Amino acid sequence: MSVVEKAIDRMKARASEARAADEAQERAPAEVRVERLPHAAVPEFVAAAEPAPEAPTLQYLPQSGDHAGFNPAVSRTGQLRTQLRALRRKVMEATAAVRNAGNAPVVVVTSAEPGEGKSFTAFHLALSFTAEPDLIPVLVDADLMRQQTSRLFSRAAGGGLAASLDHGAPLAGAICRTDISRLHLLPVGAGTQSAIEHLGGPRWNRAVAEMHAAGPERLFVVDTPPVLATTEAQYLARSADIVLFVVRSEVTPVNSVSESLERIGAQANVAFVFNGRVSTGKDVYYGYSYYEDGDAKE
Repeated sequence: MSVVEKAIDRMKARASEARAADEAQERAPAEVRVERLPHAAVPEFVAAAEPAPEAPTLQYLPQSGDHAGFNPAVSRTGQLRTQLRALRRKVMEATAAVRNAGNAPVVVVTSAEPGEGKSFTAFHLALSFTAEPDLIPVLVDADLMRQQTSRLFSRAAGGGLAASLDHGAPLAGAICRTDISRLHLLPVGAGTQSAIEHLGGPRWNRAVAEMHAAGPERLFVVDTPPVLATTEAQYLARSADIVLFVVRSEVTPVNSVSESLERIGAQANVAFVFNGRVSTGKDVYYGYSYYEDGDAKE
């Protein structure tokens, strides 16, 4: 049995324990607990939808990501394209209720530790969503320290997500077009040190409400820090409509995945993306299974 399979089996066994712990936490005073936000659009919020007319078009920088597989062509051919299409459809199914309610889904992509492929997954999944004719994906770089997805493109003149968190500026003024057809980007921007303090707090909650208010024609793919690397990542995950938790096959330790799930909490809607070659009777690059209420569904 692979490390990934053991991790999933371990999580199934611990599901009831995690839920009990969360219920106990709900009864206790919650000093830093961040609840999932209601999807209703808040009237005073500006929907984070179309970039402003004066917003720059950011250029993809091939030299910044080709060595790590971030070339857009990678996800448009071969088996990875097939696997990403299957993952995209699963995400669409899992967030259908959000879109039916008139809101934009917020999809958080994270992992237990650095180097497991979360930014790779977020980038290529966002690219995959450009194939949906009635949907415009927005790739959000919320990994304020590493900034992997932002560094794949030319730098925006505006403040980006960091300025929005630091100064309370609307996200609508920070979203940029890219030269990749139908892909929008919310880069990190400037002022990251002070902005980190607001991740998972009221200003992040406001940002998520702005994303939801953008409407069902948008979908936000949020690249966050690894759960075990920062305390903020768990709060970002709890605000999402679905959390895609990237597990690197034969690399990610079982205890790291289990601890991450416990930190995120049972209230989050967690699914798993297997990064690497997973043995399922044939070699694949990505596998996907949905995990909720103790059941794993293919």
